[in-house]
Amino acid sequence: MGAQRSYANDVWQLGVTLFALGCGQIPFKTVDEILNSNQIPWELYQGIAVSDKFKTLVTQMLSSNLACRATVQDILSS
Repeated sequence: MGAQRSYANDVWQLGVTLFALGCGQIPFKTVDEILNSNQIPWELYQGIAVSDKFKTLVTQMLSSNLACRATVQDILSS
């Protein structure tokens, strides 16, 4: 059998979608922001009412560090 499939890219894409649904805009505006961002600049979205749990989950889903990125199991259990 082949290597187990990684869902890291799917989790990241779902994080972008979830952010857009919750905040009404995408979290990154340019490719440079995507490549160089280690965190979502939540301070830019202060007027948007989302819970701390939402912020934590989306931040974990959009982690550029694959070892720190949320897994499908993490998402299902939160």
